[in-house]
Amino acid sequence: MFIGSEYRLCDQENRTLLGYKTIVIKERVLSRTETRGSAYTGEVTSYHYTLLCLVDGGDSAELDEGQLQDEIICGLYEMEKVI
Repeated sequence: MFIGSEYRLCDQENRTLLGYKTIVIKERVLSRTETRGSAYTGEVTSYHYTLLCLVDGGDSAELDEGQLQDEIICGLYEMEKVI
């Protein structure tokens, strides 16, 4: 996912948790990091992002990047175009 990409709901059964017909990503903001350590891998840092979006033609919303990514992987949203 990247700034300027537009996603359209393609799920006819309305299984989406997000509930928007269209999503346009306008900004991607780091919301938090998590650092974990283990004896096998050393320290690993995970980065979590919030997406600032225009939804349904003009309303704004903050979405968790992972949640939108999950719905794209499940086939609920598809990329429409890149602005």
